[in-house]
Amino acid sequence: CQGIQHFVDGMTELFNKISNSPYSLKVENTGNSIMASGDTTVLAVGEYRCTEGTCAGSGGMLSTDGLHGYIKCDNDDASCILDGE
Repeated sequence: CQGIQHFVDGMTELFNKISNSPYSLKVENTGNSIMASGDTTVLAVGEYRCTEGTCAGSGGMLSTDGLHGYIKCDNDDASCILDGE
């Protein structure tokens, strides 16, 4: 069974799709529309940083636990940048 593709174009959307773990140290919140296991989240070209959207907390940008699937850039030339600043 092939999963669904979810397209995101900003940090808040990315966070809401994949950040599902409240169990890590310093994680203060989780996403509100987590993708199902087996799904794919496709990032639009650009930089993804906490100053431009929601992040897991002061200790991490994204926090995922037990979620199986794919996170990939829309282009194959490394033009999607996760910037933990």
